[in-house]
Amino acid sequence: MKIFGRTFKTLLFFTLLGGLLWSAGFGWFAFQASSIRPYDVNQKADAIVVLTGGEGRLDTGLNLFAAKRGLYLFITSVYEQISEDDIRARWKGATPLPICCIFLDREADTTAQNALMARQWVEHFAATSEDEEKITSIRLVTSNYHMPRALIDFKRILPDVTVYPHPIISPNARKRDKTYWLLLLQEYHKYLFRIAQQKLPPKWQEAAA
Repeated sequence: MKIFGRTFKTLLFFTLLGGLLWSAGFGWFAFQASSIRPYDVNQKADAIVVLTGGEGRLDTGLNLFAAKRGLYLFITSVYEQISEDDIRARWKGATPLPICCIFLDREADTTAQNALMARQWVEHFAATSEDEEKITSIRLVTSNYHMPRALIDFKRILPDVTVYPHPIISPNARKRDKTYWLLLLQEYHKYLFRIAQQKLPPKWQEAAA
């Protein structure tokens, strides 16, 4: 019985410790996601990369593109039936969008694949363009709660490209809304998994996450 008692206390200790670490980690993650701000909006990038999937992301990307904060606009995870004309028709701003150059990716389903498709696009651009037109910097647009994980993937998969984060607070995710905290909780677990995945062999690191 004494052995059982010691074992139970040990399990209880590590359970409580694990819960404490998890709670502290979630608190840190929530603070980081809530406090992160867009990189200097006066800083121009070669391209604006928008990760679709959250309300407000595309409109923010179009606004930045119209303001000429990037020469190119790359939108990833676009539905198959959506065309460039559909994207342009969405824009209602006073400043017209540049007549060139919007690029759409319809293949990516995950954040890691978003980064992979962006890398393929950047590499293709490098192979078909003059040196001065090559893409060496991007402004990455996604929701604030998604940005920490997105930065892990983009900085790993595009190590030679400077990434300027441009997180937004989605209209459907406010701090007083339980939806926001559910999104944070879900994203926190994905973030932890992504961190752990970096310890795996390279071929596993590009798996869906």
